[in-house]
Amino acid sequence: MFNYRIIAFNSNKQGIPNALIRLLKTIKADAVAEGEEIELSSFDICSLIYRMPPEFFYLDLLNPIAVTEKLCDWFLRIVSNDQLKKNLMVIDESRIIFDDISKEIGLMNIYLELIEIKKNALSENPINFKTASHVVYP
Repeated sequence: MFNYRIIAFNSNKQGIPNALIRLLKTIKADAVAEGEEIELSSFDICSLIYRMPPEFFYLDLLNPIAVTEKLCDWFLRIVSNDQLKKNLMVIDESRIIFDDISKEIGLMNIYLELIEIKKNALSENPINFKTASHVVYP
């Protein structure tokens, strides 16, 4: 139903939205496996990425930590702005994303995990987080 919007959105943003959606769903799945409940649905997660402002997609794709940093910046903007939370709609605009306090808690838990992921990645290679898999050989 909303997939065509995500497909179009993703193709206009170099595939970054799909990567972010996969990352967030993985974080949620890991949290659930550890006994933590994240009340954001798959539709909510897709909507959070779909509603990301365009400036958050301007980044260096050869620097994967930049993707995490932009996602952290977007989530920080959401958690610190009550007006934004009250108005942020799901993809099909049928309801607001944060229609329950448990979803705000879920977003905060994912945000904290993203911060931890970023911190761990930077500790592995603090100058320039790039691994052999990110290098393009001629």
